[in-house]
Amino acid sequence: DHSEKYFKFVSQTPTVLPSVLVKVIGAFEVEYKITKNGNKETRYLMVQENLFYSQKVSRMCDLKGAQRNLKGNAGDVDDGDTVLDDNLFRFSDGYPLLLTEVAKQQLTRALWNDTLFLQSINVMDYSLLVGMVQQPSAVGNEETWTLVVGVIDYCRQFTWKEMAEAQIKRATVIQPRQYKNRFRNALLRYFMSSIEKYDTGDGTA
Repeated sequence: DHSEKYFKFVSQTPTVLPSVLVKVIGAFEVEYKITKNGNKETRYLMVQENLFYSQKVSRMCDLKGAQRNLKGNAGDVDDGDTVLDDNLFRFSDGYPLLLTEVAKQQLTRALWNDTLFLQSINVMDYSLLVGMVQQPSAVGNEETWTLVVGVIDYCRQFTWKEMAEAQIKRATVIQPRQYKNRFRNALLRYFMSSIEKYDTGDGTA
């Protein structure tokens, strides 16, 4: 049970520690009866904040830092699809997602804090959910994109079950420290600072 550590961490975000964890609003135990046989079942549900509330998201990316392919090729990716790691670069013609230098630094600090915390409570298998919001630009007819990001699915702890599974599926189940390092390294490749600040206006940089 890591609830005490979790609430201590989130109480310091984002004022003290930059963070993009999608916050937990509540956890519920739900009991219900199956009509056919009369047996009672119990399910545990966790409710998190809506990362994309009031946002008109055109495309979503679910990024884990591993090779995961949702579609066979770039032409098969539709606007409504959630893009996984492999398809991210196919969708963007092989280029990483561009951020301003300030935004890249803020995102990096937040992800470093979040992944270090998640490792400390032995959690792995989380994702960075990215929503792409298209907005009209103030300059001409050009359009700009805003990225809305948050770390989700951070409830799976590395227990004896995962340890046993890691012996069978070495490439898919890894320990929290290894997962953190792979996640960080991948996201450094997925996001890049824009070079606009170095543009001299004469076509050279």
